[in-house]
Amino acid sequence: RMLRLIRFGIKDGFVIEPDSLIGVKLQHSSIFFISRERISQELSKILTAPNSYKGFDLLYETRLIDFICPELALLENCTQDPTFHPEGSVKVHTSLILEHKKNSAFSSDPVFSLACVFHDVGKPQTWAKTPEGRITAHGHAEEGAIIAERVLTELKFDNNTISRVVWLVRNHMKPNNFAEMKKSKQAKLISEPDFPLLLELHRLDCLGSNGDTTTVTLIEKIMKELPPERIHPEKLVNGNDLINLGLSPSPLFKEILEGVEEGQREGKIQTREEALDLIKKHLTLIEL
Repeated sequence: RMLRLIRFGIKDGFVIEPDSLIGVKLQHSSIFFISRERISQELSKILTAPNSYKGFDLLYETRLIDFICPELALLENCTQDPTFHPEGSVKVHTSLILEHKKNSAFSSDPVFSLACVFHDVGKPQTWAKTPEGRITAHGHAEEGAIIAERVLTELKFDNNTISRVVWLVRNHMKPNNFAEMKKSKQAKLISEPDFPLLLELHRLDCLGSNGDTTTVTLIEKIMKELPPERIHPEKLVNGNDLINLGLSPSPLFKEILEGVEEGQREGKIQTREEALDLIKKHLTLIEL
């Protein structure tokens, strides 16, 4: 009921009665005894609501966040480098992203909403200050993916939701370096099923910090310039071809096939014959 109060309280035209809010603040620890499944259901409804940022803020105001997800509670006092994040703490940054999400095409998508909330959850664990006084959080995306997987598993979210959110959290910094990537790496990232969500997460990440979305414009330009066959290349060879070349099934198969696919995305391989020639050269080098 405490979570339901927040869910109904963030609807347009609704106002939470002050005594009810006080009651939640006094009883917030009792959420600990509610099943994880019930909590995840209500949390999903809060985070996919149009005013999800208000619900997110209320989770902190009532301190329900401390018992639902202590890792997210740490965002409140996690400072950031003002050069890149003039808005303030990671919690403020996350709330701003949720506010901008209101106008996003993915606003009501549970996976996208959870990714927005958890994208920087690894920053408190990776927070550091350089001798020059700059605040850093190197590796926070990777750490955040680990935390998100653990928390969402504990909250009993389904495996598909968990794996997609974890992928988005782990990769949310990659758009920053998109222009420096090899064309094949750009095409591979674009080919990922949830790349549209990743790009939108990056856009909101920018809007929730310094507001500079030039990288989004650049990525969209590159996407238009990349031929479809570079993004989703035709499968020229498979495992049977490797067996016919005398190889036994092993983890090497994946490495070889991904190498062929990368060659296609770079424009170096266009035919089956060229793919087989590359594999034979690769096998010769291994033997040497």
